[in-house]
Amino acid sequence: MLASLPNKVLIGITDFLGDQKDRVHLAASCRHFRKILLPYAFNSISLNSTCEWTLSCLVHTLLQQPRCGAAVRSLSLTVGRCRHSRKVRFDRELLTRALQRIAHTEEELVKWRDNLEGKSTEASDLYSEGAWLDYLEEKSTDEWGLYTKDAWRAVLLILVPNLETLNIEWHPSEKYTQKVFSRALNHEKPFDTRPAFTRLRSISIQEWEYDDTLIKACDIVNSFRFPSLRQFSCYGVADFADDDEVSRITKLGAFSKVTDIAFYNSNSTNGFSSFVIACENLQSFVYEHIFLAEWGESCNPPAIFKTLLHHKDTLVKLHVYNAEVEDEPSENAFFGSLSNFAVLKDLRLRATNLLDWDREGKVSKNHLFSVLPASLVSLTIENFDECPNVKNMVEQLGDILRNGMGNFSLLESLEIGGFFLDPENDSPNDVIRPELKPVMALLSDACGSSGVEFVMRDISY
Repeated sequence: MLASLPNKVLIGITDFLGDQKDRVHLAASCRHFRKILLPYAFNSISLNSTCEWTLSCLVHTLLQQPRCGAAVRSLSLTVGRCRHSRKVRFDRELLTRALQRIAHTEEELVKWRDNLEGKSTEASDLYSEGAWLDYLEEKSTDEWGLYTKDAWRAVLLILVPNLETLNIEWHPSEKYTQKVFSRALNHEKPFDTRPAFTRLRSISIQEWEYDDTLIKACDIVNSFRFPSLRQFSCYGVADFADDDEVSRITKLGAFSKVTDIAFYNSNSTNGFSSFVIACENLQSFVYEHIFLAEWGESCNPPAIFKTLLHHKDTLVKLHVYNAEVEDEPSENAFFGSLSNFAVLKDLRLRATNLLDWDREGKVSKNHLFSVLPASLVSLTIENFDECPNVKNMVEQLGDILRNGMGNFSLLESLEIGGFFLDPENDSPNDVIRPELKPVMALLSDACGSSGVEFVMRDISY
């Protein structure tokens, strides 16, 4: 019955099936379907890359069915617990032939093949014999397989040349993944005879558990050279580019088409200026700053503002805030006036950065009228309770809201975040701290009168 349907209808049915397994089972149910539907069944792939069995099976399938690899547009390699004990699938002959097309030397081929099979020696090279034995006792089976998973992921990336969206976990020690991207950008084997990742529009590097090892900005900034890349987001990045490095990148000019950048739980001495300057027309910039004494630097709001001035005519979304509650005194500096950011619609800043505060007099030296752009639609103010003068801030916000039919007629929502609840109140209902109640009521009423949505988000929990 299904086999008699037109090919377009069959393809539509395959696309409609949300589960990857269902799509593959339908495509494999008969010879006719296999010929028509198998590539479409692989259009979007999401799998637990922690499971070496699943990852290795997918690589084997794509090696045997190159047209399926060419059909992959979206690849999400998530992280989760593997629920079985099966080891990697390892067809030595098939993988050796593949690595002959990939590796640059015989030594690299052998080492890569050993990693695929789970015979990694890289970690042991880092330790003395005694320390290596201690390492083995401390590490779990999942951590053992870091090099094995990296080797399989790297081969997988080579087999999906038409990829458009990539969501991946990337540990700094995963050298094979870095090697694949580097060779693709430099048109080196196996990318010397065919272009690679020419359709890649979005890269998302997932949140991962790091200790003192972070992703170095210099290891990922080159990915901005992919010609079709537009969105880039990443967790746990450390950017320690000095003035000379920033100057070198500045001289290159804007070479990237990336429009959206997001760094979460990251740290930069200069607000990731190397990435910002590299973009021709940046539309969205998100920076969640985290400070760790072992490697971190304080956030520098004025420096971030200075860099973003390159994109004052194109920036639509700007979020700069701290991931943790504690901050350094230098992090409370005035960000800068955004009144000339002509198309900025979505703004998220800390209260201490939004205005230029006189710390001793606890009054602002400027007014929100001279700071906020008329194009603003959504305003989020973090750490609102840490404002040197909450009443002064509320009064200025009231002025903005009352002027809603004038310069700020586009404003639709105001959200404030901070510690608002009274920790000493035992009531089952949330109770606002007594000193904040009057001003919060004024702000809520002002928003209601202006037709602006008001959200007060407590961060106590």
